[in-house]
Formats: sequence, structure tokens, C-alpha cells
Amino acid sequence: MVCFSDLNAVTRALDLLSKVLAPLCFGVILSAISLAAGAVFIAAWNVASVVLEYALLIRVYRLVPRLAFKDVSGESSAANFCASQTGVVTRRVCVLWVQKPRRAV
Repeated sequence: MVCFSDLNAVTRALDLLSKVLAPLCFGVILSAISLAAGAVFIAAWNVASVVLEYALLIRVYRLVPRLAFKDVSGESSAANFCASQTGVVTRRVCVLWVQKPRRAV
């Protein structure tokens, strides 16, 4: 079973590490080579990232056939999941989680 708190911690650490290392690596490329070479490197990196991202997205879409069908019942599956929760606290947290994207920050 996947422990989501551990997964969240690892994901957060990778995110913070990339936010620190990316500007450092780009600065090294710019200072060591040239501005034009740095621009070409970043463009190639972005193209490769887009290709990889879309390939993974297509793979997930093919592995989960349910994604091909739209929920036309008017209620999302998250709302249905929240309605199935039995505990008062669990249901309240679930409802807040479902409504979170709708609230302004």
C-alpha cells in the first residue's frame, strides 16, 4: 500500500531540489559555453520534455480505459466518494477537499 504522506514528502523534496538546481545548471551552461548555446540547450530540453510528457500521458490514458468516458451524471466521482464516507469528520474533510479547487485563494 502506498503511503501518500511519504509520496508527498518525496515529491515536495524533488520539487524544491529542482527549483534550486535548475537556475544553477542554466547559469553554468550560459557562463561555460555561450548565450546561444544555452538557448539551444533549453529549447532542446523543452522539446524533449514535451515529447516525454505526452508519451506518458498517452500511456496512462491507454492503461486506464475509464478516462475515455465522460461522467454525464452531473456529479463527479469525488463527490460520490465523499457521499459514501461514513464518519462525520471523514465526510467533512472529503467535502472540503472536493470544494478546494473552487475556492478563491
